[in-house]
Amino acid sequence: MSLLTDIQQDYVNSGIMNLHNFFASKNKFFAIKKGTTTIVSESSNHNSFYSNSIQNSVTTETQTSGMFLARAYYLDKDVEFKEIEGNKGSMTANPIIKLVTDITGKNFLKDAKDVYWEEDFYDVISAPRRHGLLQNNFYTYYLEKVN
Repeated sequence: MSLLTDIQQDYVNSGIMNLHNFFASKNKFFAIKKGTTTIVSESSNHNSFYSNSIQNSVTTETQTSGMFLARAYYLDKDVEFKEIEGNKGSMTANPIIKLVTDITGKNFLKDAKDVYWEEDFYDVISAPRRHGLLQNNFYTYYLEKVN
């Protein structure tokens, strides 16, 4: 049994999502994914069924990227070394960002190779943690700055 009706819960969830979108709109992140691999043949003798495909072709990799919005927090900027959450005993000296995003950001971060924000690149160092007030609408990640 809930203290709030379904309409009240929808109203609260809508308000929380609007609040998230207001603060997230100031942080544009770009997730860079490993894209498709294409084999380009440079020879009329190219035949992918035989072993000569390596000698007669060039493989190119296309990266894809997409923008998503998220709330971002630096964790303890004054601390030089930080323990990585979920990895006891693992320490890092690079700045770590706590990132809170919605389903759009989760989909972009799913297979992201790198994340670009404010002229720096970051690696995702944690699995997503799903959370929210009345519904689990948000996902928290931790990112580490790449030197």
